[in-house]
Amino acid sequence: MAEPDPQPSPWPRPLPWMDRASCTTVGPDLWFPLTGDHQSTRRARAICRWCPVAAECWAFIQQFGVQEGTYAGLTPDERGMAYAHMRRGA
Repeated sequence: MAEPDPQPSPWPRPLPWMDRASCTTVGPDLWFPLTGDHQSTRRARAICRWCPVAAECWAFIQQFGVQEGTYAGLTPDERGMAYAHMRRGA
């Protein structure tokens, strides 16, 4: 009998739109690169740029406060700047 996952995911998975996400064809290392791996970040952004569910991804990371990894074509630092901009109402 399998052991239960000690830390279950904080969000439901998979969400219906996730099946259509472009990122599903690429391994996780691209989305969670080592610090300073600009080549992986550029590749991730290029994939997100043409993703048919980028808007759903953006809504997802806002709803669940995702902090790590590249989502919707944005790095954690870029998302932090976007959130700050949104809080200011600009």
